Amino acid sequence: MARYDAKQVCLNGHHITDRAKTGSRAKKHCDKCGAETITECPKCGGMMKGKNLDSNVAAVGFEPSIPSHCEYCGEPFPWTGDEDDKTEQENVTWDLEAEQAIDRICNRFSNVAYHLNDRYNGRNTIEIEDEYDVQDVLNALLRIHFDDVRPEEGTPSHAGSSSRIDFLLKEEKIGIEVKKTREGLDEGELGSELSTDKERYEAHPDCDRLICFIYDPERRLRNPQVLSDLDAEDDDFSVKVIVTPKR
Repeated sequence: MARYDAKQVCLNGHHITDRAKTGSRAKKHCDKCGAETITECPKCGGMMKGKNLDSNVAAVGFEPSIPSHCEYCGEPFPWTGDEDDKTEQENVTWDLEAEQAIDRICNRFSNVAYHLNDRYNGRNTIEIEDEYDVQDVLNALLRIHFDDVRPEEGTPSHAGSSSRIDFLLKEEKIGIEVKKTREGLDEGELGSELSTDKERYEAHPDCDRLICFIYDPERRLRNPQVLSDLDAEDDDFSVKVIVTPKR
């Protein structure tokens, strides 16, 4: 009968080592999440099999397997949850990563614009003078992170007429509205425009979240913080306002 070392896994399902008894990598807590680690089934005490001690074959380039159920009593391990729960958690994680990517792009936009205009020997570049220029640069930056970026996406009829939204990330169900400040456009008018935009995006069947990106390179807005009053978070539709450069 083959002899096995013990496999060690944290309670959240992160693999620690396949040589918990004979190796030196066993840990009491996971380096990734801090959860406690186990080598046995919490119900029956059966050992999780790790490295085969009678085999000289080294597994190189393979992801270590993590059992979902105890091979002795059939009890699911703590990291084996309901499939619906796992799918929901994966979706939440993906949504968070998508929003963080958009945050980084928007908050660093002014830095990107500066370097576009600081080309060697005065070579030609794109000059960001209006909202269309902002949309062109943002379109290119979004494609670094997202496969399906849809500029000028049409919306269902709203208030008796059809309209278009600046960007739709269909897979992530995120819409992005772009604004660039100009003379005569103050916080009040911007807030009114964004309230109308919110209704348009909310009417789109593939948009559950709206990010309003306001580019204010001349710092025309005296009190951009008031626009954060438009931020909203609920189960059906949420809104986030990003003004850059930050004050």
